Amino acid sequence: MKVTVERAELLKSLGHVHRVVERRNTIPILANVLVKADKGKLSLKATDLDLEMTDGIAAEVAPGGATTVPAHMFYEIVRKLPEGAQVVIEASGDRAVLAIRAGRSGRRRSTGHAKPGFGRGGGPAHSNPDPDAQRQHQP
Repeated sequence: MKVTVERAELLKSLGHVHRVVERRNTIPILANVLVKADKGKLSLKATDLDLEMTDGIAAEVAPGGATTVPAHMFYEIVRKLPEGAQVVIEASGDRAVLAIRAGRSGRRRSTGHAKPGFGRGGGPAHSNPDPDAQRQHQP
C-alpha cells in the first residue's frame, strides 16, 4: 500500500477517528486504527466495540491495501509533521512496518495486519494460528 495525502486533511480525519480509541484497552487491537487505501480514497476506522467511527479522505493511492496502526501514536506523528506537507504512507504486505514521510521528516512504526472482521463487534479482530489452542479456548 502506498498513499499520498495532504497533512491537514489526514490530521483532521485522524482527529475525529482517534478519539474513539481508549488509551487503556484490554483488547490490544482496539488501540489501533484501520488504515485502508482503495480507488483514490483513504479510509480510517476505529472502534471501542460500543462506538465505531469511520472517516474517508481523497488520496493518491498506488497500490491499495490495508493495515492497522496504534491510533494515538499515528495521530501524534502526523500532528508533528510540517504544515502544508504531502504525507506519504507506505505499508508492505509481507512486513508489519508502516513508513510515514513528509518532506525531510520520516518515521517507521510497527503495524498489525488488517483482518476482515475489524470493527464489527463480533470479537477480537485477530486470529490464533494454532488450531489446538483455539479448541482449548472454545466453550
